[in-house]
Parts: sequence; structure tokens; C-alpha cells
Amino acid sequence: MINVLLVDDYPSIVEGTKVLLEQGGDMKVHEAYPPRLALEMLASRSFDVLLIDLQMPDCDGIELARHILTLDPAAKILIFTGQDPLPLFNRWVEAGIAGFVPKTAGKEQLATAVR
Repeated sequence: MINVLLVDDYPSIVEGTKVLLEQGGDMKVHEAYPPRLALEMLASRSFDVLLIDLQMPDCDGIELARHILTLDPAAKILIFTGQDPLPLFNRWVEAGIAGFVPKTAGKEQLATAVR
């Protein structure tokens, strides 16, 4: 079972993403918002993949990823965004983020990226 931590500020995005990923039967999605809740959850358990929204009202996803990677350098983090990824690509690489998934991704593309 792949344990995914999803950090996003839009409940409909969280619910839809959770349904899409859990349909395959090999993933369990855990939700964390606000971002400080993600940090609290990571203090007590580990996740196989963290799917983090790029822009949240009280937190930049890249900065959250940097903080997480400071605590757990082996964390696998994907940025989940509706924005064009190219302008921020260098920041992601420098931060140690494994990749990104566009919020426009279909079910198979999303599941493949997480796997």
C-alpha cells in the first residue's frame, strides 16, 4: 500500500484527488491542511509520497517541501499545481523536490506520477 500525504487548501481538490488515487486499491491518501498539520503528521509517521500544493494562502509549497526535506531528506515530494511548471523548475530542483503533477492530470497520469 502506497501511503500518500496530500497537502492542499481546496477541499474539492483534496476529495477528488483522494477518490482518483484510492480507486486503484493500492494507495491510501491522508489529508493535511493547514501545512503545519502536515509537519505534525510527519513527526509521528512516514509517508511514501507527499503531494503538496504549490500555492496555499499561508504557505508556499516549495518552502514547505524544503522544511520537510530538512527533517526527512529521503522524503519523496511532488508539487501539485495548476500553474505552468517551467518558470519554477529550477527552484524545485534546488529544493530537492522529486517532480510535479499538474492539477489537470487525468487519473492514470496522476496515479503513475505517485507510483
